[in-house]
Amino acid sequence: MALNAHRTFIQVKEKIYLGPNYIRIIFDCADVEKFKHTSIGDNNKIFIPRHDQTTIEIPDFDFNQRKWIVSNPEMMPEIRTYTHRDIDLVNKTLTIEFAMHGTDTVACHWADRAQPGDQIGVTMSTAAKNSIPTGLNHYLIITDGTGLAVTQAILEKLTADAKVYVIAEVATVKDQIELQTQADLEQIWLFNPNPLQQSLLADELLRHPEFINLPASRFAHITAELQAVRACRNILRKQSDWGKEDCYACSYWQIGKADNERQSKVLDD
Repeated sequence: MALNAHRTFIQVKEKIYLGPNYIRIIFDCADVEKFKHTSIGDNNKIFIPRHDQTTIEIPDFDFNQRKWIVSNPEMMPEIRTYTHRDIDLVNKTLTIEFAMHGTDTVACHWADRAQPGDQIGVTMSTAAKNSIPTGLNHYLIITDGTGLAVTQAILEKLTADAKVYVIAEVATVKDQIELQTQADLEQIWLFNPNPLQQSLLADELLRHPEFINLPASRFAHITAELQAVRACRNILRKQSDWGKEDCYACSYWQIGKADNERQSKVLDD
């Protein structure tokens, strides 16, 4: 296991449908104090039992073999990458939100069926991490349902002197959530009932040259499906000379691909 990380079991306390395709699950976490310095919105690994498993073992990562290992192979869980939404040290809870985009049947089906008391494992960093640079004038956030948790975390960190523009794609109007921030917020919501066919994000970005040509100081945070992330990043880089340091682009999933382990992929040069 990596340094500055803690692994533990967590149990479903409450499940809330924020929309027909977006679920918030609040977990009891007895040793939540271990995560007192963890940044909200950081990625973590969750370990989910398969449909034929009643118990699982939390795996450890073998850096020499570059794979997750357990002492009993029959207790190897499914492994996914998710972003936690909240850590409550007082009530000893951890919150994770699940976007039901249709490709990850294991995690989505588990979340949809989850009942109070159901247990999964989690491994999270115990160190603070900055998801975006602070003190800038303009922020552009482009995301789909899989990136709404980190989007909310970013917005909650921004101050009143910042201007932030959000383009968010979800399946239906009922999946739109309320975004909270002290910053001056302009938001555009796209409703795409067929996300497995094509994202609407890049086409929408092209309709807003004012976003593409934001003046300095500026930063873009893009989290969505792989091709959408790549297209949006390329629009910014090629049409308005956004530098590498001005743009964080990370794909959370890929159309037509359902890996055994869902991994976030940071797009770099």
